[in-house]
Amino acid sequence: MDEKKRIVNLQILGVVVSLNISDKNEEIVRYAAKKLNDRAKDIKEKNPTFESTTLLAYLALEECIGSMNKDKKKNEGFFKRIAIFISEKMNQLFTD
Repeated sequence: MDEKKRIVNLQILGVVVSLNISDKNEEIVRYAAKKLNDRAKDIKEKNPTFESTTLLAYLALEECIGSMNKDKKKNEGFFKRIAIFISEKMNQLFTD
């Protein structure tokens, strides 16, 4: 069954963006747009000379760095668990 979709207009950094989204995703998309606008407002207050394109580039870079840091932490945890597992197995091999 196809999901019901509709056009939602959001204002992001002063630009109206029309998105065709499903009802189940509307809340998260609106929340993300609000967070983006709130963060842009904070940055603009500290850097009033930033133009919209500079501000958008700054936000994109900030988001990308944050995403990379999350991935790194997730991967470090995964590899740490694997290392512990292998270490335990090696200890079992050499102590049995």
